[in-house]
This record gives sequence, structure tokens and C-alpha cells, in this order.
Amino acid sequence: MKKALFIVLILLMVGGMAFAQEWGGLVKWRASQSIVSLVFGYIDIDVAWVPYVTENIGIPIDFDLEFFTDATVIQLLTGIEFIPLHSKEKNGLFLTLLGGVSLFFLDNGKVYPLFSFRANIGYQIVTDRGFVFTPGIGYRFPISGPLVVDLMLDIGFAYRKRS
Repeated sequence: MKKALFIVLILLMVGGMAFAQEWGGLVKWRASQSIVSLVFGYIDIDVAWVPYVTENIGIPIDFDLEFFTDATVIQLLTGIEFIPLHSKEKNGLFLTLLGGVSLFFLDNGKVYPLFSFRANIGYQIVTDRGFVFTPGIGYRFPISGPLVVDLMLDIGFAYRKRS
């Protein structure tokens, strides 16, 4: 089952890269999460690449790297991003559903792989010059652990399809 899910994740990522050349996409960094992590004494870097396969549907690839005092967490998620209500290209209310693998590397040398899921909702603003600002709220569903709420303020850039 784990191998099948991993193969599906890889196929979604490769398919997203191929179709993105037609519709363009976004690259976003979760700045709020990085700033809050520094306040609480750890480092968290979360970057998402969202190639669009249609005008309002994207396949995000989310890479999250967290450094704690006694562990390092690497998370790779993919899924779907949908913008049902949009005013112009990629602006509007969005819903993102992601799933993937989290690897916990402990200082004692042990590695714990877990599946985790994330759901985000918010409003995405893309300027004419390509600046992206995405306020929203998200929920993380780790398989073995509590539900985590994320307050999101993502920033990034958009790129257009090839002519």
C-alpha cells in the first residue's frame, strides 16, 4: 500500500510538471510559518510549487523542512488546488487538499515515516506583475498525533504559460 501511494504521488508530480507548461503556475513560501517557528525556537521552511493543469486547477508540490533541537522533519506532499471562485487568472478563493509522507529523523539515528494530510482554504491574490499573496487557514492531519491549525500568509511569484 505504501509503495502504491508513493508511486501515485510521483505520477501526480511528474504530470503536474508536464501540464504546467501549458497553463503556468505559482511558487509560494509560507513566510508566517517560518517567522512563528523562529519565535518558538525551531526552524521551519515550507515551499510550494503549484503548476496549473487547467485555468483554475493546480497540482501543488509542497516541501516542508523543520529543524528541531532533537529531530529533523522532512515532508513531501502533493494533491490538488482548486480555485472555484476567481475574478481573474488565479485570483480568488482557493481550496487545497494535500497528502504525502513525513520523515522524522531523530538524533539517536532512528527514522519514523508517517503519512500526513493537509487542507487549506483562503484567498489568493496575484498581481499583474506576478507577486502572489495568500492569506488563509489550514489544518494538518498527522496520522499519529494531534490536529494542527496553520495560519497562513504565503508570498511568492507566478509564472505564465509559454507562448
